[in-house]
Amino acid sequence: MNNKEKIKDLCVSVPMRSICFHIVFAVCAALILLGVFRTDATMVNGMVMGKVGWFHQTIPLLAGCVALSLLFPKRAVFDPHAADICLWLVGSVFLLTYRWIWNPEPEKIFFVIQVLLLWFLLRYILQCYPRLAPVFILLLMATALGEALIGMRQLYGYASSAHAMFRLTGTFYNPGPYSGYLATLFPVCIGVVLATKDFKSMLRIIHYFAWVCVVAIVVVLPAGMSRSAWIAAAVSGAWVWWRYTIGWGRTKAIWQKYSRWRYAVLAGILLLCVAGGVGLYSLKKESADGRLLMWKITARTIVESPLIGHALGGFPAAYAEAQAAYFASGKATDQEKRVAGCPEYAFNEYLQIASESGLPTLIAFLGWMGFSVYAGIRNRRYGVVGGMMALGIFAFSSYPLQLPSFWIVLVFLSALTQVPGSRRLETESWDSDEEEDVPGSINMVNKFFFFTILATSCMLYWHQREAGDTYRQWSNVRMFYQTKAYEAALPGYKALYQQLKHKPEFLFEYGQCLHKTNDYIEANWMFKLATRLSADPMIHYMKAKNKQAQQKYEEAEAIYLHALDILPDRIYPYYLLVKLYNEPWFLQPEKRQAAADSVLLKEPKVMTTAIREMREEVEEMMNDE
Repeated sequence: MNNKEKIKDLCVSVPMRSICFHIVFAVCAALILLGVFRTDATMVNGMVMGKVGWFHQTIPLLAGCVALSLLFPKRAVFDPHAADICLWLVGSVFLLTYRWIWNPEPEKIFFVIQVLLLWFLLRYILQCYPRLAPVFILLLMATALGEALIGMRQLYGYASSAHAMFRLTGTFYNPGPYSGYLATLFPVCIGVVLATKDFKSMLRIIHYFAWVCVVAIVVVLPAGMSRSAWIAAAVSGAWVWWRYTIGWGRTKAIWQKYSRWRYAVLAGILLLCVAGGVGLYSLKKESADGRLLMWKITARTIVESPLIGHALGGFPAAYAEAQAAYFASGKATDQEKRVAGCPEYAFNEYLQIASESGLPTLIAFLGWMGFSVYAGIRNRRYGVVGGMMALGIFAFSSYPLQLPSFWIVLVFLSALTQVPGSRRLETESWDSDEEEDVPGSINMVNKFFFFTILATSCMLYWHQREAGDTYRQWSNVRMFYQTKAYEAALPGYKALYQQLKHKPEFLFEYGQCLHKTNDYIEANWMFKLATRLSADPMIHYMKAKNKQAQQKYEEAEAIYLHALDILPDRIYPYYLLVKLYNEPWFLQPEKRQAAADSVLLKEPKVMTTAIREMREEVEEMMNDE
């Protein structure tokens, strides 16, 4: 063998190639996970769109590296599991039931496809390079530590939060999702603390790093005031601790040894859970009542279309109509009317999945989660399973899967459950990641599949490459809208209409500009489109005001009354009805008096300056008669 051949052989030797790809994939994973910190204040909704844009940029990079690794011989073939099939079914149903004609959530549907691609890329990487599993876990922990440090800076006034009403938000818009993110990764950190307690020499640093993450999360998490996150962190953290320190064997032995006390212990645990539940409910009673009402109304939307749902993005409008029907039926209690709102999310991801995509999709999603948890327990990935449990518990009363960071973390955790755990990583050789040759036909299928993933991810990125600029332009145009320079804002809204006609906030603002410049016909169309996408009652109010300006009083009245069915405890629609019934061509004294009584006598949730001004105006209007 000549020198040239020796150098070539050295460059492509198995250990060297394996080390290089380990480094490359670790860097790619780090870039993807760093997206949780990506925000862009120059965009409308920059907290979310900044993360989504970053995700679209990094997935093609990861896919390209996987495709590059396939060009070398002796690679492992992708081995599909039950979890792969379940997640594929979830994504397929999302795509099949999506309403492509009016395209309510294009950014979300593209994100769903990229998440599917990320899953299969991670599955292949971790199957070929299992030593990357602890690296990915450490990267996840690092994001939790970073968020905790950002939260500490916000709490002590060294950094501003993303919401004027909250001091602590991290890189999220409010404390709820922020707390949920920390709670999701808390059991992962606990698992690493317990799994590395016997590590020696330099690897002991991992143990100390995990402790730093745990302490940082424990310090910040209570300040978020998220009951859902507290429960998720406590339950999942306790489960991880139990699995590592006690386990089934010792639990059974203790159960048999102290059999006479078992029922007393169970009763005590049950009593403690009930007391804790009552305490958490009392902490924010109206908020809890509001969640219960949301779940009840969401269940009604599921009954309306149990098999295919209302499509991705169709939940808000379906919720508004279901709530209107419920309140119009007269079955609602006064407390339900008081706490009612028109949420963008169901605050229960399982119900929202069923509402948007049907019960079969929910079953497939639960199957994916269940198979992943089973695989994680079998592979002794208890900390990772704890993270999935925490996210699953948090999703029961919040909306984590409506935010990109949680989907990315969930996919990482689920992929990690498929990798067998190792208690002595330092004894593994780099050669252990290499597999035997696979048959040529299977290898070709393997390459075709992952090169297709690369092409798809690149196409999705290319399609979304200008989304950031679009949202920045919207932010610039919105400044004219907020300063009531409606005529100056109109050209900008018109130019952005095709790119943003799926955003109800954009349609509302555009409709407002058209209404204020007396283009009522075009404004009607914008408000009509917006009501298909949103549950916001303000859209209905503006739609009615637009009809009123066209002197279509009966139509305006019907819209106001429908808006009252959606939210019967609001004072503002009664105020608008007083003004409608006071129109010279639609004068109705009795109805006007009834609406005025509601404005003057109805007890508001919170007395505001706007309510005082409305009452003063109505009193003057009634006294002038």
